Amino acid sequence: MADRIYISVDGGGTKTEFCIYNESTGSYSLAFYKGSNYKNVDKSEDRMDIAQQFLKTLEAEKIDLNDISGVVFGISGIDSEKDLEYYRNLISTTGLDMDKVIICNDCQYSLRGMVDGDGMAVVCGTGAIVYGISNGEIYRTAGWGMPYSDLGSGTWIGAEAIKEAIQLLDEGMNEDSPIVTLMSRFKTEGVPLQWVINELDVPTTASLAFDVIKLAEAGEPTAQEIILEAAFHIAGYIRTTFSKMKFRGDTLKIVYVGGVNKSGYFRNLLEPIVQKMLGTVRIEWILPKESAARNGIEYIIREMNRKQG
Repeated sequence: MADRIYISVDGGGTKTEFCIYNESTGSYSLAFYKGSNYKNVDKSEDRMDIAQQFLKTLEAEKIDLNDISGVVFGISGIDSEKDLEYYRNLISTTGLDMDKVIICNDCQYSLRGMVDGDGMAVVCGTGAIVYGISNGEIYRTAGWGMPYSDLGSGTWIGAEAIKEAIQLLDEGMNEDSPIVTLMSRFKTEGVPLQWVINELDVPTTASLAFDVIKLAEAGEPTAQEIILEAAFHIAGYIRTTFSKMKFRGDTLKIVYVGGVNKSGYFRNLLEPIVQKMLGTVRIEWILPKESAARNGIEYIIREMNRKQG
């Protein structure tokens, strides 16, 4: 009997994770690559696109296309029909039966992996987006890219720290401040540090968020201000999405997605702000124990079973 293989792909701006589930054996396996959001790819860097990543994974796992029962691709950067068509065309080159494929924004993907029904997902990682589903309708806020959207995201946090460091360096004082010290890792001999950090790429800028959060936890005032402002931005996106959803249920389920949301410090700031903004509605915050890719397996199995039944 042929294996029944389900694959869930979490295509982020910084990292792509493949989760492969063999229903016949009950086993899972994982594969990781660099980011697959084509909007974040540095054209000078030799990187595989998501279709190439998929084919390499099949080869490594010795999986035949005919054994695949369903695949879901949750990809950051799908913001329009044009984006969706780009990935449809790209993924179709793999030879997959596209009737067995779901392609969606990573926020929808993360929500559907955890909640079968009305709810909300809040992504705060490289970018930021809030995605809600109510009565079968889809609502979203933000996620349109920096610098005018995705406020409060990891990229935004990193950029705010860079702005603060540049100002301090220009003033010629406080060069030993924690924010400037954080940036000193990028020093290049003979080049002003301001130039260097001003030209950091998106993944590197986003990665600074974790260090800024650590500084905030340690009591550094500027870092605390940055993270608090980030929480207000994300809370505002949640409030806007909630107002569009016209939610009528008893409990609003909100799924956390993204690296910044893994920080207990950040969540402890965010949750009371959101509760105050939404009033008396009961909120159930969901912090997934498994990765988005692992949770996506439940989504693709559920959807393929519905399609067949």
